Amino acid sequence: MLLKVSTAAWLVLLFFAPGSTAAMAAALTVGPLLAGAYLGLFLHDSVGRRGQFGLLLALILATPIAAMGLALALYAVSPWDVAWVVVLFALATAIATISGPLPGVPLVVVTILAVFLLEGLCRFFLPEPMAFPPTEDALLRSNWWDDKGRCEPLFPSEHRNWVRERLREEDLSAEVRVLHVGDSMVDGALGGDFRSFVDLLSRRREHTRHFNIGTGGTAADHHLAAIQTTLPIAKPALVVQYVFDNDLYEVDMPLACCGGEAPFVREGGELRRRCLTEDWRLSRASFLSARAPLFWRQAARVSVTARHVLDAFATATSSVRSMTASPDALREYIVAARVHLEAHGVGHMVVVIPYRAHIEEALATRSDQPHSGHVLLLDTVRRGGIEPLDGWAIVLDAARRRLPQLWTERGGPRDPHFDVAGHRLFADWLGPQIERMLDASAAANR
Repeated sequence: MLLKVSTAAWLVLLFFAPGSTAAMAAALTVGPLLAGAYLGLFLHDSVGRRGQFGLLLALILATPIAAMGLALALYAVSPWDVAWVVVLFALATAIATISGPLPGVPLVVVTILAVFLLEGLCRFFLPEPMAFPPTEDALLRSNWWDDKGRCEPLFPSEHRNWVRERLREEDLSAEVRVLHVGDSMVDGALGGDFRSFVDLLSRRREHTRHFNIGTGGTAADHHLAAIQTTLPIAKPALVVQYVFDNDLYEVDMPLACCGGEAPFVREGGELRRRCLTEDWRLSRASFLSARAPLFWRQAARVSVTARHVLDAFATATSSVRSMTASPDALREYIVAARVHLEAHGVGHMVVVIPYRAHIEEALATRSDQPHSGHVLLLDTVRRGGIEPLDGWAIVLDAARRRLPQLWTERGGPRDPHFDVAGHRLFADWLGPQIERMLDASAAANR
């Protein structure tokens, strides 16, 4: 009876899995347990109708599980999800083979009691775990899938779909074109009526189009490379480059599509592109440091036990890399971007976006002064001889006036990304300043 009910539940989960991360996580957990149980029953009693029926159902269930596992391993989830499926399948097979059919109700009751007991012990006797899931950690993405997105702007000739999506041919004929480059704060990916504030800026003037080549998990070195590769395609009058808190820590990050190295190498005091064509190399470290199984990342939303598991997993598999701030390297790449753009007669504007945690700290302390981390970004840009536009005051004022939710909660309660209201606020503040710069440049060229 338990197997029949569980099989029906798994089919329901499978139906909802394409549109629900939670359903996908549950399906990847329940499915292999069921398949292993049916196969184990066959092995326990291989002669007779029950064993034959078990083998048939195991094969039926294993087919979509194997297909999902392969698809997730190749396109979406970390390899640890595949390992999770294999371990559960083997465990269920072993138990069912040894014990045969288990009494359904007692098994369910004992399992539920054990889960609650473990959760209680973790809550009351263990220290507070790390905050999980961090931003985007519950999404169906793995490290090298992130790298695929990061690599698209660097090799546009090899990613035509990306070019068609971000640099639309019908917009390239606009009289004035503006290119926006940054990380996920610029990328947005809201969906619906608009993707980010960049789309809203395109609606302000009839003959001006704004192009968004923002890419999540990138910093100024990636932005410089993206500017170099997309400039001949977009031919913009102005490039707006955005700086965010994590830019201090993510400069010179290795890319799997660049031979596992950073996009630039320093030679004789000059920055030189390391890879002009894609060179994919997945190291063992990048494989092992992929995100934990989806089940645990989803369970961490409600379970302290799951958070401790993720904490231990991150400690065991994380690759060693210094997270020391690198303001000198950040400034070097921003200045290099300006030099490159000036050589091509293109304007350059740098905008510093405030970090949500810094704004909330200022609200808690009732301070008007920018956070020290934000000041470090401003000073880093200024030491390169560039005066940035500072978004601190406009965002802090909006947060104080309790305008509609400025930040999304999709990645957790401290997600730093703007929601719809935040993107609208930023577009309304930034639009007039971009237009003044464009008008001044046009007047100077007359």
